[in-house]
Amino acid sequence: MLGAGSLASPNRHNTMSFMSDDLSQTIFEGDPTFTRIGAGLQRKTLDETRADLTVHNLSRKKRNEELMSILLEEEVPGVENVLELFERFLKTFQSFGAEHQVFNQCAEYESECGEQVSALRKLIQMAPQGHNKLAQAQELEQELRLERDTWRLVASLYQDRLNSEFQDNEMESDEIWSGLDDVTSENDLVKQLYDKNTLIRQAQLVVDWLEQRAADVYHDSHYSQVEFYGDAVAGWENTLHSLVSKKRGLSTDNVEQNMVTQMDPDAPNREQNRRLHPLDKEDEMRLLRSVFARLRCGQLDEAQQLCFRAGQPFRAAILEGWKLFHDPNMKSRTDVANIKESPSGNPYRDIWKTMTWKECENVQLSEEERSIFALLCGHLKALLPACRTWEDQLWAHLRAMIDHCVEKELRRCRYIIMDDVDGLLEEMSSWLKQGDSWSVHLRPHMLRLMSHLALFFRRIGRGSCDDSIGSILEAYVLQLVHLGRTDLAAVYVGQLPLPEDQIRLYAQCLVMVEEQEESCDDEERQRLLSLAHDVGLDVNAIAKQVVIKLCDQGGKIQHVSDASLQIATSAEDERRIRSLSWLLMDPSMRSQLLIQANTLMRGYLLRRQIEAVKLTFQLTPPDTVAVLTELWESRTGLTELPTEVEAAVREYLCIQTYIDALDAFQEWFTRFHHSKPKKMEASVQQQRGASSQLSFTENLLKEQHLKQHQIEVQRWQAAVDSLTQLAIDKLYNVLLFPDG
Repeated sequence: MLGAGSLASPNRHNTMSFMSDDLSQTIFEGDPTFTRIGAGLQRKTLDETRADLTVHNLSRKKRNEELMSILLEEEVPGVENVLELFERFLKTFQSFGAEHQVFNQCAEYESECGEQVSALRKLIQMAPQGHNKLAQAQELEQELRLERDTWRLVASLYQDRLNSEFQDNEMESDEIWSGLDDVTSENDLVKQLYDKNTLIRQAQLVVDWLEQRAADVYHDSHYSQVEFYGDAVAGWENTLHSLVSKKRGLSTDNVEQNMVTQMDPDAPNREQNRRLHPLDKEDEMRLLRSVFARLRCGQLDEAQQLCFRAGQPFRAAILEGWKLFHDPNMKSRTDVANIKESPSGNPYRDIWKTMTWKECENVQLSEEERSIFALLCGHLKALLPACRTWEDQLWAHLRAMIDHCVEKELRRCRYIIMDDVDGLLEEMSSWLKQGDSWSVHLRPHMLRLMSHLALFFRRIGRGSCDDSIGSILEAYVLQLVHLGRTDLAAVYVGQLPLPEDQIRLYAQCLVMVEEQEESCDDEERQRLLSLAHDVGLDVNAIAKQVVIKLCDQGGKIQHVSDASLQIATSAEDERRIRSLSWLLMDPSMRSQLLIQANTLMRGYLLRRQIEAVKLTFQLTPPDTVAVLTELWESRTGLTELPTEVEAAVREYLCIQTYIDALDAFQEWFTRFHHSKPKKMEASVQQQRGASSQLSFTENLLKEQHLKQHQIEVQRWQAAVDSLTQLAIDKLYNVLLFPDG
């Protein structure tokens, strides 16, 4: 795309070739002067073509005529020689058998097909018009042309693809950003785009291929070369002659009426009701068609040469405007000599492109002129009317796509250069929303760069887009937590402009830590909250948010119809209960601890998870109510707690009373039903039946056992009576709890 003499990519200076003769009926069919004479010539300059058409070698002509007569005597002229390809392809296949020679093999296939195409083309051109034996030769020439160009396309595309795969495997993750120090111009930037973007590079390969195909078909004949229509080197010579004649009072021709009054390039557009001389208008249309055809072939130099020779150098200058600016003197040099090199490209390319884009939509211009402008600036809508076949359409769409990608890459770097800091911040923020499709920019080091750039611009007072800065910092903080660098997160959270955003983000980080680390102990929790306190974050609000997020049971409460059933405590329940530890780090958070503990226990009671309720209650320090009262009294001098805290204390005491009653009842139930002393009934009956046979000692031992059993029963009864009274008292405490 940057080549001085072509429209190829910056790293695609080698031209590609083309196959089908169909193009002779597409782009070039609008030129009535185009003929097939010289179609077998390879890409030649205008001077070379003119010399070939005006200087003839008689001896060579005679030899060609003799050869032609011999060939035409064959039953199918030229076809017999093409059969050599079978042996030659086999020989090539065997000669380049190694894996690393596969592309040499493709090049040899292409060369062999090209030789046969040239021979058949020469035969067809030199044969008399309408010769009845050349139909098969023409068909075969077309087929071999297609095969030749297929080998060219396959070799170029797959060589690039295999090289790309190899480079991707060898490249480290950070190497994609290497070489940025060498970027000193638009030209360098686009070169790097081609190096790292496989899609753009391969699209350019196809464009080169399509342009070379057109070049193989189209060769200006001596009739189609504009300079052959006269010896003048000035444009619009007929219009100039008419104006001069009119000024001298010599004009009498009606054709010269209503003609432009000035000769500058913009006169026909500026003076819309006036026109050029008809002969000049015809020459200009012929020139524009020839220029577009040259550009369609990727021959920029030849197109500019046509403009110069037709006396319109301003058109040649227009064809220069699209080139990317590059000043080689901007690069660091190691040589001692202070040698200045000439810059290339257009430093005002944006202005040129803006105006060219507008001209593409100017209906006053001819379709030919608009298509030239559209080709240079990537205006697809204005370019498509000049494209006749699918190849032309494909070429136009690919060129427009490449142009769009190049402009997008250039625009990415415009923010700092143009001091558009807010635009840069919005652009970086948009990268975060693209996810995996823009994964390169979501790497940790890239996020680090973006975050510190945002902080730098805000510190110098240039970044006013707080939303963009916040989204960038948030992404960086979450990446730090994901990498396990939690000790760094608090500082960047503190840079968020809004306190509510600080609380939300740091709480999210702590939740991630709690979920990632199974062994997140109190020491780690204390450290993370201390880091937040050191940078001025609201630690109490953060801890509250953490517990709320971790204890959220939305949609998970299950009502159990059978009151006798209890749900076991799960690992998730234990994690929720442990999360209350975040509120134990500071006594001032006891009120929130009480509120969140009540919320958890309330949910567990609904699910009949009594053990989970007890675990939660055990985690809550028993002196919580006393601490709350003491803190409130020391702060306000009042003994009555705030309404919210008072309600939490009341609910806490209510749950405590309920748990005490459950424990008392459970202990009574266990003692009454499972702890009563038992004696062996069968043994007693046997002893009664055989009492007459027992000795004195045995009777004494039996009486002692009976007394011991009676004592144990009395003890059990006393314990049961005590537990019964205690359970009654506890149950009455529940039933008679103040205000229900």
